[in-house]
Amino acid sequence: MDSSFNDVDFHVQILEESKLENFFFLFAGHSGDGMVSYFNDLEYLEEGDIILIFMDDKKIFYVVEKIYYIQKTGKFFAPLENMENMLYLITCSLKYYDKQLIVQARLVD
Repeated sequence: MDSSFNDVDFHVQILEESKLENFFFLFAGHSGDGMVSYFNDLEYLEEGDIILIFMDDKKIFYVVEKIYYIQKTGKFFAPLENMENMLYLITCSLKYYDKQLIVQARLVD
């Protein structure tokens, strides 16, 4: 998280509000035509899909619970009751120019 490359302009960013010890992750990434548009395929995720995160020598599995859009303001607030065992993937929507796509997933393993 402390790397200068932890930035959406280089690749997927782990936002500082993440709590790694609680398996609570907020990942932000670009969608679109750029070289660092790593989240283009988020539009194809569905509820029930599995997301696999590799951290150190561990595999962490999350299941997609909810997919929704919010106004594009550059800010996202996760519900306080979801501050552990959750993963949020945040990107600009490819469908709606004024929205951000949010993928919410819960730890399953």
